[in-house]
Amino acid sequence: KQIALAKPADKERGGSVKLFGWSPDDHYLAFSTIQDGGKNRHVSICDGMTGKETSSFDAPQPVEKGAWLTANSIVLIDNSHKLFLFNLEPDTHLGQFGKKGLVQLRQLDRTGGWLVPDSGRSVAYVEQGNVWYLEIPDNRATQLTHLTNSALAWLDYSAANNKYLFEATEGDSKQRQIYQWDPRAAETPLIPLICTNYEVNEIGRA
Repeated sequence: KQIALAKPADKERGGSVKLFGWSPDDHYLAFSTIQDGGKNRHVSICDGMTGKETSSFDAPQPVEKGAWLTANSIVLIDNSHKLFLFNLEPDTHLGQFGKKGLVQLRQLDRTGGWLVPDSGRSVAYVEQGNVWYLEIPDNRATQLTHLTNSALAWLDYSAANNKYLFEATEGDSKQRQIYQWDPRAAETPLIPLICTNYEVNEIGRA
């Protein structure tokens, strides 16, 4: 079924539609589209069974990435490096950020980007060349990795083993290295993985 119609992207854009995937309960599909003004700001949430739009809003700036936090909430980051949360319905577990609709979590610096929910109340993101963890109800951010002069290309998280995976280059090196971060490993939580002949696909996973 056709569920949306977006204006075409120009040559400098990656596409007129950005998919944020299915909600954890497979009920809703979330995505952003280019509408009037030529900017990717319009976010839609559709019913997965009928294809009908159940909710939508316009973000203040073009949306870069989004992901479902829970079946009720989506985390988003825009091109001004602001981190947002959109709640379909109020959620008291999220504290001051649990009201219905769009709420801003925090402003990241210009290096801020990539985001992956790692629980129903927290999200990991990249800033200053490192991985950070944000506990949403307390609005408390903790730096997980401590790389120096690094640039991270992507970030992923596995709920099955509670480990993070990301790709980074350090210093002046052009060599890309895949790292695993294990919060439960007290002595060596950061482990470089030896991978040969790998390629990164279009969603940024090895």
